[in-house]
Amino acid sequence: QWWVICILVLCHGSDLWSGTTKHLFVSAGVKHPLTQIAQSMVDLCDMKFKEKEDKLVRLEKAINPLLDDDDQVAFSFILDNIVTQKMMAVADSWPFHHPVNKKFVPDYYKVITHPMDLESVRKNISKHKYQNRDVFLRDVELVLTNSIKYNGKTHGLSFH
Repeated sequence: QWWVICILVLCHGSDLWSGTTKHLFVSAGVKHPLTQIAQSMVDLCDMKFKEKEDKLVRLEKAINPLLDDDDQVAFSFILDNIVTQKMMAVADSWPFHHPVNKKFVPDYYKVITHPMDLESVRKNISKHKYQNRDVFLRDVELVLTNSIKYNGKTHGLSFH
């Protein structure tokens, strides 16, 4: 675990600092007071982690869904990151972030019978609708297909 590595580096760093630089310090290495304090910190931390193991595992999974035992949760987490961190970050992609507003584009839903946008994709992700990449890509490609159908192949929204 990352936290154990950090604490061990602290402990061993203390050992290196206090024990191996012979020109600067004459010390007892692992018996040096600073190394012993660092070891006490590692021992205390390890003891507290063992006391709270179940709660820590649950919290770690809540913070990072990739640690979840349920593969669907991890898969959905990856898909959501693709949408939010990559697709929505594409320059000028804002028209595809939310469903088309009927007030501003009154004929859209007469032309487009199967609307799709990134907000709807994210809702499907949160409902775990996507069991594999193909189903996810079908909805993502539907955004493009709808743009081509409504705006035409040469419109700037259809091809960037």
